[in-house]
Amino acid sequence: MAGRLFWCLVPALLLGACSPPDYTPVRDWAGSAANAAAWTRAAAGPGQPGASEAERRAAIAAQQAALEAWFTALSTIAADGLVRRMEDPLVAEAAAAAAFDPEAGEAVGALGALLVTASKANWRAPQTATAIRAADPVVATLLRRLSEAVAGLAAGDADRREAIEALYAPLEAGTRDHAARQAIREWRAQREAEVAAGAAARDAYRAVLARIAEGQAVLLERSGHLRQEETARQVRAAETALRRAAALLLPAG
Repeated sequence: MAGRLFWCLVPALLLGACSPPDYTPVRDWAGSAANAAAWTRAAAGPGQPGASEAERRAAIAAQQAALEAWFTALSTIAADGLVRRMEDPLVAEAAAAAAFDPEAGEAVGALGALLVTASKANWRAPQTATAIRAADPVVATLLRRLSEAVAGLAAGDADRREAIEALYAPLEAGTRDHAARQAIREWRAQREAEVAAGAAARDAYRAVLARIAEGQAVLLERSGHLRQEETARQVRAAETALRRAAALLLPAG
């Protein structure tokens, strides 16, 4: 009887041994990180950028695209899927980032190369820890440089406020019509509010990047124990914190 029971259990045991490890928390966190990193509202704002600011915004968009691509790939790997990137998908992004920030450009290029490696080596769920460790130095660099690039957009706020003052102050001083003066004040207030909203959006996005960095640190620290319940708890907590921060972002557009 015992022997018969053993042989009945063998198929189930073999099936369990062949099943990929369950890294659902890692998959979900990486998916949330990809979505949050791709948010582009932080690079938008009132006013026409000058040449240097245009380069900064192009670099920001390139770094966002690189982080989105990597975290999407990590989510796929953790779900036991295959990354389909036989050629570097971030060549243009690396060039755009490097034109403004050579360190960021190098990091974007490294992520592009890692995507190709993951594809050619057929990384799947068992290689999740390998993927986390391989990408960590580059991801950390990119999150830091991206946050600094977004913060640098604040330099244009003073010029925007000066432009608003130069446009609306003479208009208001030059009219005696009460209704016209009130309309000018409302237009001015609206433009000033746009500048303030841009600053708030950048701060909110940098907070999101900080939450992503914290989650990445958890993944790295727990990379040798990804299947433990404590790892799942910490990763889920990191995703909750990231989602809360992302909820404060204004809609992209």
